[in-house]
Amino acid sequence: MRDTAFQTIYLGDDIECAAQVAFFVEREGADTTCGFTGGHDVTADVLSVQMEDPETWEFELLSREEVIRRFGKSDLLRAERELEDTMSEALNRGDAITSDDDAIFEPRDFEFAWPIAAE
Repeated sequence: MRDTAFQTIYLGDDIECAAQVAFFVEREGADTTCGFTGGHDVTADVLSVQMEDPETWEFELLSREEVIRRFGKSDLLRAERELEDTMSEALNRGDAITSDDDAIFEPRDFEFAWPIAAE
């Protein structure tokens, strides 16, 4: 399942930003041979970021490339991994992912699974 949500992320020295995030959810079935219980795995990519300019106090919209130039790729990747962990954990608990624009993504929206066959 692919979708887009608005989520709060932190860049640089804890600068709070509103990020437009494209995410992809895979639901993996359980594999009893190794004790894997299955669950949701989220991949998240920040598409753009809205942040307040500390000099002018005005909001600016930054593309992914501009965020990388300003904060570095490792900082953006760290923020994306945190989103992935948070969103995966929420879905695995049965909670909904709520976007900052009040869109709700229910775990049942992501209930397709490919069971791993035991060999």
